[in-house]
Amino acid sequence: MTKQHIITLTTDFGLTDEFVGVIKGVILSSAPPATLIDISHSIPPQDIREGAWTLFASYHYFPAETVHLIIVDPGVGTSRKILALQADNHFFVGPDNGVFTPFLEKGLVQEVYTLDNQDLFLAEISTTFHGRDIMAPVAARICQGMALPHVGNPIDPEKCCRIELPVARLYENRISGHVIHIDHFGNLRTSITAQDLAAIQNKAELRIQCGHHLIQGLSSSYAAVPAGHLLAIFDSRNHLEIATNSKNAARILQCSVGEKIVITLRP
Repeated sequence: MTKQHIITLTTDFGLTDEFVGVIKGVILSSAPPATLIDISHSIPPQDIREGAWTLFASYHYFPAETVHLIIVDPGVGTSRKILALQADNHFFVGPDNGVFTPFLEKGLVQEVYTLDNQDLFLAEISTTFHGRDIMAPVAARICQGMALPHVGNPIDPEKCCRIELPVARLYENRISGHVIHIDHFGNLRTSITAQDLAAIQNKAELRIQCGHHLIQGLSSSYAAVPAGHLLAIFDSRNHLEIATNSKNAARILQCSVGEKIVITLRP
């Protein structure tokens, strides 16, 4: 089977400036056959946690050996490391600042190397744009088939930086979590997952509280409630989501990332 030369891009650059286009230019100068796929360039600025979740939620929909470049790098220009790693038969390039935490926590990482081979970098290294000068050219070479040991020195995955990711907390009669993401539609993704609620037989009796608002039970679709009404549903990542039918739930609830969510298991 012919190798597919795919590189995905996840950044907090936005699309107003030239940054994303320049990254693509560097990659295509080194790896002309590469297919470049934009996952998102709307990660909130310097939001490592959101970058980590977005990358982890999307990578497995691509073929094995895809190269995933993630640039959410508030420590650019400091002594923080830059990593190239293999996890779950995919390749990843990005800063060692916690963006790879989900892969590390779930034991998916197969090997990790620090980017130390300066022969792979651009000739001039900016202190503010390592994504262009270091990460992009290395991602291009890996996409072309270069083995990871050529990028630098091996590092123990246990020594890679990790960040704390909110999870659900299960008690006898309730489950608590937090809003971890608000999407383009104003839907609120929470840290509570379908797995957290798997043991509950009658989910129609659940009472889901967000701020001063209370939602009774889970819905099977957005249209299961009248227009403008709040609902709770499992989203495409199997996280509990607070939403509305045809409205913006975040505006209605006037809440933001970090808002506490409490599920009462019985009245």
